[in-house]
Amino acid sequence: MSEQDLDPERLKAITSEMVEALTSPAYVEAMRVVKSTSNEKRLSEAMHRLTPDALRDQGVKLPADMRISSRYFEPAFKGVELGEGSKERNYLKELYDTDAELVDRISSLRNKNPELYQSVAERLSGGDVSPLA
Repeated sequence: MSEQDLDPERLKAITSEMVEALTSPAYVEAMRVVKSTSNEKRLSEAMHRLTPDALRDQGVKLPADMRISSRYFEPAFKGVELGEGSKERNYLKELYDTDAELVDRISSLRNKNPELYQSVAERLSGGDVSPLA
């Protein structure tokens, strides 16, 4: 890490860009839509709207040179990685890109077998993500 990476003004600028992105109308609307979606479709909707590429496509100005890790959390479940976070392959994203309905079927496990849903979603998304990560 260089001294330039720790420049206070540079860090303020980066932080400001992130706050602007996460409070933009497009980001807030994407979150609103995901939160208002039924449990059975919510994971699929999150994959559709909350990945870094999807957010950019919706007009959220995420800094281009910054690695963004979107995570999806639900009450009573650990987080699921949606984007660029882990160095591990994100099979959940690949499944969504190939067959979004399959992600809906995985989501249907949420009510039928919550433990299985959690295990499958975690393993497919590239690792265990806690809300504090």
